[in-house]
Amino acid sequence: MAKRKFDISSAEREKLKFSAMYMGATGSGKTVGALITAKGIIKAMYPDLDSTSKDFWEKIGVIDTEHNRSKIYADTTINNEYLGRFLHIEFQPPFDVDGYIAAAQTLKDAGCNVIVVDSLTHAWNDTGGLLELHQDMGGQFATWKKINPIIKRLYAAFTADPDIHIITTVRSKMAYEAAASETGKMGISKIGLKPVMRDDFEYEVLTALHFDEDHKVTVVKDNTQIFDSGILMTSQYGVELHKFLDKGIDVNIVRKERKDKVVKDIEDILKVQDKQAEVIMKTVSQQAQNKYGLADWRDLPLSSLQNVYSRLTEDE
Repeated sequence: MAKRKFDISSAEREKLKFSAMYMGATGSGKTVGALITAKGIIKAMYPDLDSTSKDFWEKIGVIDTEHNRSKIYADTTINNEYLGRFLHIEFQPPFDVDGYIAAAQTLKDAGCNVIVVDSLTHAWNDTGGLLELHQDMGGQFATWKKINPIIKRLYAAFTADPDIHIITTVRSKMAYEAAASETGKMGISKIGLKPVMRDDFEYEVLTALHFDEDHKVTVVKDNTQIFDSGILMTSQYGVELHKFLDKGIDVNIVRKERKDKVVKDIEDILKVQDKQAEVIMKTVSQQAQNKYGLADWRDLPLSSLQNVYSRLTEDE
């Protein structure tokens, strides 16, 4: 096997897009937390927009697999944070990967800068999801070899989109525990445990937060170092988040500049070839007229240089 070669370059900070997993039990506030974070990002991106305006909230989109429950929060104020009329897609079964990707693209095309996927759990273990697909394809351990490329497409779409910020919510398995309140009274508390999603998903996102029944955050992972455990989500975290993400070079601009250069180089090559072809055709035309005469030349098939060449050399 040939030895692999690698290019070495100086590391340079690049602008990032937010990718996050907000997880928690039902009613933990992960959807509201995602909307409030999205609000802060848009405030930072568009400081001149009124955060109660239609234009502002139409830059945030929600893919809703939860029976339209995200609509409950439209035109409401929660924890002193106004939530407006965000763009909304009711995503019904089957919850296939291609459907999720198409829904996200629809919101992108509508002009959204932040997308909340509420929730991604259905892509894993609901009708049309990956676990069901695994069973339909045989359900054997070896079947994962066929499923893994589909999982990679899902991850690429929702953790590595170069154009938009994406916050995914994920359900946690439900569990209950007996706990004493501040007054010493015993009660039953609902807690969220393991997220209902493939185990390695949190490795793919920048930030993974767990929301408890009091809507407070526990930081599971945060490469941005913006969030703190024990907080209630506020839009200011989204503002600070965007400041962090927006530092560095814009990769999209760099890619476009590189693409434009390649296109121009190709155009220059083609122009040279066109000029060379024009010179050759003039020479061939003159030779054909000298050999066959003008009338015959006009009747020659000129579909290609090879055709003309064949006519010129056929009786030599």
